[in-house]
Amino acid sequence: MKYKAYIFDLDGTLVDSGPDLANATNLMREHYGLEKLPIPQIFTYIGNGAQKLVERAMKDSGFDIDEALKVFLKCYEENILIQTKFFPGVEDFLKKLKKEKVPAVVLTNKPQAMTDKLLEEMNATQYFKLIYGPEAYGKKPDSAGLIECMKQLGVEAHETLMVGDHTTDLNAATGAGTPSVFCTFGLGNMEGCNPDFIIESGEELFKFA
Repeated sequence: MKYKAYIFDLDGTLVDSGPDLANATNLMREHYGLEKLPIPQIFTYIGNGAQKLVERAMKDSGFDIDEALKVFLKCYEENILIQTKFFPGVEDFLKKLKKEKVPAVVLTNKPQAMTDKLLEEMNATQYFKLIYGPEAYGKKPDSAGLIECMKQLGVEAHETLMVGDHTTDLNAATGAGTPSVFCTFGLGNMEGCNPDFIIESGEELFKFA
């Protein structure tokens, strides 16, 4: 393998979870008697964690955001694996990493409990050496989580590849000094960042094997 460790964002990078996140967002709005939002609009709100998603989806609604977040998380937990699945090619790449005993890591802004539940229900925890939500080392673009993962794995920055679909992932990689891959098939955008690599499908991950 070209790298000694592979660190992945989750939503929009490993898994296509947008439809289930959007569904939970609209269920939350329905709880408050609000109109549903268009799915493509909700997709633009995803990328900085559940709190930001709720803030954006409930902007100017007048409702308490902290309470709305609790409603959202309940709606999402109850509907977490309706449509969510690995992007094509991704699970095959994870299987290759596992077979060759190269550590893979999930580093996400998704709450730890939701992250664990999703990966367990997908029978996917087997692929990852470490799985971290934002509670342990903060939210990306803070690079602290990425740096800590490398420390725990005993790898250097140049030996590590960060794969994500959002500026938060790319900026975390820049801060940690790791090369980065931007996934155009995800939910985020580059917003002026300069990733080292750009891929248009999960199958292209094999370029980095």
